[in-house]
Amino acid sequence: MAEFVESNVLYKRIQVAELDLQGEPSSRPDLIFIRKHGPEIFTTLYESLELPNNTSENYYSIYTTIALITVELISEETMMDLIRLLLSIQDMTITSTSFTSNQKAQIHSLIISVFVLIPAMVHIPCLLDYAESVIQIRRRNYRHLLPESGVDPETSPITPSTEAFLDLMQITERLKSSGFDVAKLLQTPSYAGGMLHRHSWVESGFRTSVSDLNACPTEVDSVSSSPGLQKKYPEEALTFEYLKKIMSESTEVKKAADEEKRTRITKAFRSASFQELIRSTQSKSELQNKLHEILREAANTEEMADVPMLCREKEKPRAYEVLFPELFLY
Repeated sequence: MAEFVESNVLYKRIQVAELDLQGEPSSRPDLIFIRKHGPEIFTTLYESLELPNNTSENYYSIYTTIALITVELISEETMMDLIRLLLSIQDMTITSTSFTSNQKAQIHSLIISVFVLIPAMVHIPCLLDYAESVIQIRRRNYRHLLPESGVDPETSPITPSTEAFLDLMQITERLKSSGFDVAKLLQTPSYAGGMLHRHSWVESGFRTSVSDLNACPTEVDSVSSSPGLQKKYPEEALTFEYLKKIMSESTEVKKAADEEKRTRITKAFRSASFQELIRSTQSKSELQNKLHEILREAANTEEMADVPMLCREKEKPRAYEVLFPELFLY
């Protein structure tokens, strides 16, 4: 009770209707920011309110944060997200067994304080009337659910009637009558059931490293990347006819052809002489042509080394002689 009374004396009560707030459309950078980071911000706020050791200062700080988002970043999309957040917090508070009566009263006070600010900023009179009706019900029967009531929650009814809480259907009807699309409010799961998990730098770094690894054009267990192994190329070009031939051939026919080839090679190695084997396995001119090519390249290299650099530069025509031959007489 002392903590609750202390919260009533620390902060001054403000009537939203007396402020004469003038809402202005949010700028494009602000809308892009809240569209990108809004889910994470609202998730953090929800998880902060779930903590069972919150004090009055914590609740006031959370209320200030949500109120600033409402005033500075309000739009049709942000309004739906804020209402979703408030309804999720309300459901969590009602069903939770880890909160004290004092904590539940302060959370319900936070919810109605933010909710009454939304129609005041977006100018929805019927939704503002609904918020005022909920406040009037609490003022008559459940004053401990209002900020700065000074009523001990322990002496108040434990289970208030449903009229003292925000109702999704009532809010939906009033938004529909004002011309708003409520599909997102109805179809999107609540923060308690389907919200995104908070991101951390460890998870972000892990996701980045995995994506970078997957993006690398690596060839795992490839023959060319293993030392001491040579890549074997197919003897025949991979054409459509070749693939069709492989698919049409039966296993038995292929086995018989391989066995016949193996028998023929074995017989040739057993009966043929060494010279015949050389002639059949190596082309006649391949080795000789390779030797001639190596010797020719070596001779050209020696000739170039013997010629002085100045002589080679003299033999080379000048650039202007090549580009403008008509300017010179020979």
